[in-house]
Amino acid sequence: MLCRLLLVAVFTLLLTSCATVRSYSYQGIDNLVINSSTDDHIDTAIDIYDARNPCQLKYQGSIQVTPISMTTGLAVDVNHYLVINFSSSSMWTGDRNIGVQSVLRPEQGFSYQYDLSYKDSIYNVELREINTRTGKSRIRESDVLESCQ
Repeated sequence: MLCRLLLVAVFTLLLTSCATVRSYSYQGIDNLVINSSTDDHIDTAIDIYDARNPCQLKYQGSIQVTPISMTTGLAVDVNHYLVINFSSSSMWTGDRNIGVQSVLRPEQGFSYQYDLSYKDSIYNVELREINTRTGKSRIRESDVLESCQ
């Protein structure tokens, strides 16, 4: 009986260690810039899902955001569901997590820039769309994920 319990515990430990977050990578053109400015104790990550079928999101990977500007790419003409996570952990306040959902459908000829900030318990997420031909940019509202029936 003890051996069986030990075996179950080892198997559970192996499963949880294999369930790590997959790093997002894209082989196409870099069309997404992420700028981040947060308090020192805040971790920022973006989970990216393929949202071609909004009722069956497909996890593509996660980006651990650094406090500097970074670039990656998203496939054009495809809906992407992004979850921007701000998190902190403290012995005094416990774990705190804030998730901001965003839907983005990149278009050919445009690049996109997320400006993320979390300062003094206030977060801000701003999405800017930039025309790569003219250089003109505009603040863009996030698209809405279609509801599932």
